Amino acid sequence: MLPRSVSQTVTPVFTSHLDHNGGPVRRKESHVSAKDRIPLEEYSAKRIALLKPSALGDIIHSLPVLGAVRRRFPDAHITWVVNRAYEPLLHGHPYLDGTLTF
Repeated sequence: MLPRSVSQTVTPVFTSHLDHNGGPVRRKESHVSAKDRIPLEEYSAKRIALLKPSALGDIIHSLPVLGAVRRRFPDAHITWVVNRAYEPLLHGHPYLDGTLTF
């Protein structure tokens, strides 16, 4: 945690959201109609991250989702973002290509 004086003066900025002058990019809201959307069954994901990082019950209840995602995207690289304490539960899972711990 930053000291109070620092945390009051620092504003986090994602560099991908800056224009060529270093100012924030103003993005227009766009609405894509249902007919223009790619149907989920036609979407080809190459890299997928599952985020259930810190609660044992959430991880256990999310395991069926991992199987469903793997069946839907058999060639995708699937990584699970997880608390370091629970990583051993997922290590070596046949549907998982990797874990990212914190």
